[in-house]
Amino acid sequence: MSVKKCRSLVERRSNGLCEICGQHVGETMHHRKREGQGGPWLPSNVLYLCGDGTTGHHGMVTNTRAVYYQAGWCVESWEDPHKRAVLLHHGFVWLTDDGMMPPAVDLARSARWRHG
Repeated sequence: MSVKKCRSLVERRSNGLCEICGQHVGETMHHRKREGQGGPWLPSNVLYLCGDGTTGHHGMVTNTRAVYYQAGWCVESWEDPHKRAVLLHHGFVWLTDDGMMPPAVDLARSARWRHG
């Protein structure tokens, strides 16, 4: 998939808003599995976030603390982003390469923490 098509699908999926907070305008694309680790330009691997890598939610997840992996905002180098649900502002979802995000119902019920 081309970078342009991926960006378009992700921006449409997010309705132009940060996919973590749902309150601020999305500004940058974040690879859950880093490009340097083989993370592809696919909607299942990319989030649209507020901030620029040092500010906003993009800056926050770039810090890569353990909780960000638990939420699926970051994916380990050996993991497949298709197989990791992600916590967005409306709950846990699966990100698909067609730009859809079906709910990950079992994960949503078992979540025991909240993000800011």
